[in-house]
Amino acid sequence: MGKIAKIEYFRVPPRWLFVKITDDAGNVGWGEASLEGHTQAVEGCLDAWITQYTGMEADDIERIWQKSWRMGFYRGGPVFMSALSGIDIALWDLKARKYGVPIYELLGGKVRDTLKVYAWIGGDRPADIEAQALSRKAQGFTAVKMNGTEDLGWLDSPSALDDCIERVKAVKALGMDAGVDFHGRVHRPMAKQLATLLAPHRPLFIEEPLLSEHLEGIKAFAQGVTSPIALGERLHSRWDVKPFLEAACVDILQPDISHVGGISELRRIAAMAEAYDVAMAPHCPLGPIALAANIQVDAATPNFAIQEMSLGIHYNTGGHDLLSYIKNPEIWDVEGGYIKLMTGPGLGIDVDEDKIRELSKGAEAWASNQTKLPRNLALFLSPSPPPLPRRLSFSPPEMQPLQNHRDSAPPSQPTPFSGSFSFAQTRCCWSRSTPPPPATTMDIDRRQSSSLPNGDDAGDDSEPESGAEKDRSSHGGRDREQPPAKTRKQPHMRSRASRACDRCKARKTRCSGKYPCAVCSRLRLQCKYTASYRRGRLPSIEMDTEETANAPRATEQQLTGGSGQRAQSHVHQPEEHIPSPVSIEHQTLGPPKDPRGLSTTLSSRNSPEPAQVDLQGHYVGPASGASFLLRIQRKLKQQRPTAPSDSSIFTFGDLPLPQFDPRFLILPPRSEAESFLCRYFEFASATHRFLHRPTVETWLRELYDSHGTMREQATARSRTALLFMVFAHAENFPKSKSGTVDPTTSARFFSAAEDQLSAEKGAIRLTSVQARLAQCFYLLSHSRLNHCWSLFGTTAHLMLALGIHRKSRVDANSDPDHVDLECRKRTFWCAYNLDTYLSAALGRPRTFHDDDIDQELPLCVDDYRLARGQLGSLATSSLQSIMSGCIAHIKLSRIVANILRDFYGIRPPSTESQYKLAARYSKDVDEWRTGVAYLVDMAGVDPSLLQPIFLRQQNVLNLACWHAQILIHRPFLLRNFASLANLGTPRRGNANHNQHLTNEHAQACLAAAMNIVGKIDDLNSSGQFYNTFWFSHYFAFCAVVILYVFAIQQRNAPPETYLPAFHAATKCQLQITSIAIRGSLAYRYGVVLQELRAELLRHNAHLFALATEQGEGHVTGMEMPLQAGELNLDRFGNADLVDLQPGHMGLDSSSGNVNPQLSIGQDDGLGFPDASPGSSIIQMTGWGQFDSLVTGGLGDLQSILGVGDMEGWNIGMGDEIHNAL
Repeated sequence: MGKIAKIEYFRVPPRWLFVKITDDAGNVGWGEASLEGHTQAVEGCLDAWITQYTGMEADDIERIWQKSWRMGFYRGGPVFMSALSGIDIALWDLKARKYGVPIYELLGGKVRDTLKVYAWIGGDRPADIEAQALSRKAQGFTAVKMNGTEDLGWLDSPSALDDCIERVKAVKALGMDAGVDFHGRVHRPMAKQLATLLAPHRPLFIEEPLLSEHLEGIKAFAQGVTSPIALGERLHSRWDVKPFLEAACVDILQPDISHVGGISELRRIAAMAEAYDVAMAPHCPLGPIALAANIQVDAATPNFAIQEMSLGIHYNTGGHDLLSYIKNPEIWDVEGGYIKLMTGPGLGIDVDEDKIRELSKGAEAWASNQTKLPRNLALFLSPSPPPLPRRLSFSPPEMQPLQNHRDSAPPSQPTPFSGSFSFAQTRCCWSRSTPPPPATTMDIDRRQSSSLPNGDDAGDDSEPESGAEKDRSSHGGRDREQPPAKTRKQPHMRSRASRACDRCKARKTRCSGKYPCAVCSRLRLQCKYTASYRRGRLPSIEMDTEETANAPRATEQQLTGGSGQRAQSHVHQPEEHIPSPVSIEHQTLGPPKDPRGLSTTLSSRNSPEPAQVDLQGHYVGPASGASFLLRIQRKLKQQRPTAPSDSSIFTFGDLPLPQFDPRFLILPPRSEAESFLCRYFEFASATHRFLHRPTVETWLRELYDSHGTMREQATARSRTALLFMVFAHAENFPKSKSGTVDPTTSARFFSAAEDQLSAEKGAIRLTSVQARLAQCFYLLSHSRLNHCWSLFGTTAHLMLALGIHRKSRVDANSDPDHVDLECRKRTFWCAYNLDTYLSAALGRPRTFHDDDIDQELPLCVDDYRLARGQLGSLATSSLQSIMSGCIAHIKLSRIVANILRDFYGIRPPSTESQYKLAARYSKDVDEWRTGVAYLVDMAGVDPSLLQPIFLRQQNVLNLACWHAQILIHRPFLLRNFASLANLGTPRRGNANHNQHLTNEHAQACLAAAMNIVGKIDDLNSSGQFYNTFWFSHYFAFCAVVILYVFAIQQRNAPPETYLPAFHAATKCQLQITSIAIRGSLAYRYGVVLQELRAELLRHNAHLFALATEQGEGHVTGMEMPLQAGELNLDRFGNADLVDLQPGHMGLDSSSGNVNPQLSIGQDDGLGFPDASPGSSIIQMTGWGQFDSLVTGGLGDLQSILGVGDMEGWNIGMGDEIHNAL
């Protein structure tokens, strides 16, 4: 015997309340009194009992239970019973530990050795449910429980139930059983429908179909369904359970041991249920002590069916899960849907008291994040009125629902506010019977938006006034208050066009529906109505007169633009005049002198507007090169992924990733996680190797040995996030499938890593920086450029704060951590590499500056040699190291960084400087390639003999080298895209004195581009081309642009000069777009390349005729039904693409046949010479700005150039070219 000496309780995360009782002999017992959302109330109850029970015999469990229940005037309820549960469980644990036996031995002995268990899964989409069910199946579970549906109204749409059925079907298709938890969210009319729909799929049970207070409703419900009914988590004693047993409306009882008074009361409830042939499935979404107590009762209960486990449930956040507070988590390993019965004394678990005491310090009470009412109650209980119609003003005085307007106070006794609901039209009106208040912000906003184009009233968008509203308007005239500054237009005056003219219909623009329409009248174009009409009876068209009500109808001859004499009217119809670019340039804007009269043929290449100029007066109309860029920008905006208006400014415009609840993530099986790690280091991480593999492998073992908690809490979050990002990167490149990779699985790991990093606290750690850097690479692979850009900025600043951009000063007498030192170097230089290519691809400034950096390059030492302390760099001639490719890429990125600074800076170099810079950097790249020849030039070696990581490094380094050559030489091929339309035409001005050198640079650029498209073809042919290869897509895009530009330049040359480049570019474009996901960066690249290809066909009659003859068909946007063999592509193999000689491209400078259009010092075709660097065209249409435009970084080009109304511009030129094909 021993008396109770001490009672303590501990509030611990995520939401649990543990109780510890110690007797005077030093024996201890643990209990759990968790009551979700009411922790403080239970603590208050425990405080009251501590003084009462201290000094009582600890073995007198039943006496203490009955004293608690019967000695108070008030009894029962969740708070009272939860506190009692904590004490009762702790007393049972103390007594059994003292005797050295499990608790079930004190309950009469066990009746089973294993127990069937189930886990919880969540998600709103069947795909999410399937993924989580698969994870649970991998953990050993064969049954799960899932939410049925969200809150439903008393009578909701039956379609709201469809998602639940699909989720259940997804789980059942995996061979698993599924219980469906209605959670009391559904009222009886909808619950009956949902249960009927679920019946064919045979759910394991239906939990809480109605709230427990509706006993009569549950009884009627149970009589009409065939699925087992489960409930009991909101019943707190055997007296609460008794009515349900007597009503025979429950098949599976689910009392919660932490809410019903502990082991003593749960045992009695189980005995009662057995007498009514009701099974027991104790509810337990709580902590390890509650689960252990349940299992002790389950072991001695004949009518036990299945036990709930909270392992990985979404409530367990912050890295704290079911196994976090016990030292023997292996006791709950699940095999085949069962766990083995514990055999240890007491509860059978080894509680980690030190951890409990540590984490209880300053722990906050858990509170539900439910911040909004169910939608069926929000309308009536909301403290503010529903949204108001646009016409009505709102002021803050108090409001009262209007019960009956005819019973309201007379005008002499005004009420503050009155309101009425009209559910049929889903609108709410509020009126005031006192004088109107001053105008509020809503009034001002409404008045500012009160008019629309063409004089339409903004109020015309609202519904006509209902009959009830008319009655209220006539009854006092004050119910529908109108703004004093505005007169409401009558409903019959609403303007709605029933038919659009041909021009507006073709362009899908708003038409006034009159003759002539407002747009055609403004542009001085002939307005026609000749298109077929398929909406019933052909409507008549009003003439555009001042008096619309008595306006005459247009004649058929007028509508069709016939050759007969027009009907005379007082509306002036001006003659059509479409000035050509020549007339605009020479300021001859008068109408043409044509005696034959008006021409009805509209040229798609002329502008119906007066001359368009930029802010400096240079022509930027539809015939200029700027129109090509404007067409690209318009199409890119059309292809931009739809994003909600409340999207973050840091991610707006990005291709959205699948959304998951980051609090709920089930770890993959250990073997699968190990395969992920191997895939990351052996394929995914080619030249960006900033992690130390043995260290990451150690962390992975720790993650699984500790069941996801990690041992070192200070770095647990960053290390866990880093492991999740390794998993995500591995999922980007599955071995079994190349091409288009679905981001669903990998995005789950990314969300979990983001959740871990967002909760990280304390000092900056290297692992935190590495995890965020891994996130940047992942975001790029899934086209989240803006998110990556903002996150990289944060990561770079953390690096600077951590000081890893500076050389570490190591004391010779100290024993430094060489692994940490090397990881610092690797991490920084990989970030430097990423910074360089982000700057090149996005056309944005770099974050790191070479003047601030003195960090050393990493050692050329493999990870396992580094772990053993072997720090000597390998000789390149003796043995190849995996780090060799990483260091080579770093060295190349430093050269590229200098190229970007000198060639593409805000102050472009002069022509002579460009020649000198190009010579210098060409030499640097050539020397670099010679130094790493053993990595990039493996002629005669079968690629299949190379390890995947070395083959990946070879491909990456070659592509990066050729891309660097393109950056050096492409300014000699094209100055800016505004002059693209004029390339290949005879030039005026002085010949370039360095034409020979210019052509050499152009030839080098073309050779590099052909090498890139050849390598892309190799990757595609070998099944190693993924849509997650962000850098490869960017390199390929740069190459195809070069080849198309060259083909445009050479349009006046013989076809054999540009056909190889055109064919190679077309093939590479198809390979990029064939694996692109809509809205991704590769897809945007395809949009730009398609428009550039259309520009080429528009300028090249031979290619246009060839494409027409080959039958390209109707092509719009991204659609390109060309195959590799079309347009004679099969004539050129990979060797042909790489080994094309200068003569094939028409650039054989030795023959003296120099193409004049390649001169960069001549007139650029825009009306101003090369020495005009201040021109807005030159500034905004260069290579760097073109890259920024493609990736969405450049602002609105139309506003930047100062271009006004583009209504008359034919910016759909590309579509017309494709339509012509």
